[in-house]
Amino acid sequence: EADAATARLQQQLQRIRSLVLQEEAWRQLKVDAKFEVQDTVEAYFIRAPLPGFTQEDVSVELSPTGGGQRQLKITGASVPSAKEMQSMFVDFVKALQSGNIMAQRLLNAPDEQVLRALGGGRHGSFTQLYNVPRSVQADAIEGWHKGGWLTVVVLKIRSPV
Repeated sequence: EADAATARLQQQLQRIRSLVLQEEAWRQLKVDAKFEVQDTVEAYFIRAPLPGFTQEDVSVELSPTGGGQRQLKITGASVPSAKEMQSMFVDFVKALQSGNIMAQRLLNAPDEQVLRALGGGRHGSFTQLYNVPRSVQADAIEGWHKGGWLTVVVLKIRSPV
């Protein structure tokens, strides 16, 4: 029985190691990015906390959808480096060895739960869509990522007074 338990543990560890070291698994993991929109006279301000992401991980596109509307599409994907992936797995094994109950529970957890736990919510992908009126300046969309926050500013066309 001890041999069977050891073999099962080795199997579980191999599954988790293989999962954590798989770049595509991280890309498929959905991040629940909590976007907030502020509509002012001059612009739309769109913000979301995205720790672990960099400005290069995010793209913003504006495209026509018909009926005088446009669609603003904000997408992002953050994949840990090979070194980070290896470190996550090593930390997981150390937690198991120390008797950490949460680590033990991850042995039988679904893949998504394992990645969320080991990645600390800092990796994965998201897509956020907004319908915006034609009254926005298509060439005046700015975005930046600073201090773990993504900010996108969409300027409105000013009406002549």
